[in-house]
Amino acid sequence: KQRYRWLRALCLQFVCVVLAFPVAFGVPSSIQRPRYYFKSKVHKPTSIEALDFMERWFQGEEAEGGLQRLPPRVRQELRMFFNIAIKEAGNSANMTKSVEWYERMRAAKITPNARTFGKLIASAARTGLVDEAASWLEAMADEGLEAGMVPYCSMITACAKAKDIPRAERWFQHALQRGLKPDLMMYGPIIDGWAALGNGDEAAKWLSQAEAEGIELNMILYNAVIRGYCRQGKLDA
Repeated sequence: KQRYRWLRALCLQFVCVVLAFPVAFGVPSSIQRPRYYFKSKVHKPTSIEALDFMERWFQGEEAEGGLQRLPPRVRQELRMFFNIAIKEAGNSANMTKSVEWYERMRAAKITPNARTFGKLIASAARTGLVDEAASWLEAMADEGLEAGMVPYCSMITACAKAKDIPRAERWFQHALQRGLKPDLMMYGPIIDGWAALGNGDEAAKWLSQAEAEGIELNMILYNAVIRGYCRQGKLDA
């Protein structure tokens, strides 16, 4: 019975934190699904300590300076929560809210990681904010963090959404210079982008290049090239 009493107390504490989180800071509704996001985390002692701090902080019972007293592993758990909030705001195409969460993270003296900036870049890309996405990639480099495939894919996607395909190609080349191996997610926006602009020749060129790289192509990209030729007026291509 004592063991179950402890478990009920722990569950109650966790529920209080989840409820306090959206009320205090307007967390996206999807984060309010604890079974989805925290099912593999809440049993960890560091996560429990992080959740306990968040509850006190959101209720005004703990100052931001208290973060400095937390062990680094506990602060790592807090960073995960902030990253989730940034991502969820981006999934709603709300770049302003993503930046707000980043600023709160900085104010709390939690150091962002590569995933933090990757989510900010992706958030800007979803809304076609190419310059803002590029600025976050630069900020990532200023922090001494290496950009992997995902941020570059986001940059290429952002350029394609803005119909600036030559700029997308420059980011593609930049990724190659960094030693990254291109995949379907890098080729796709460029192929589809040229097709959308009615340039079947360029779309076909990039499709052939992807095929030569040994990338497994799908019917969506072949259809994009056909669509590009149709818009170009080359019905026999």
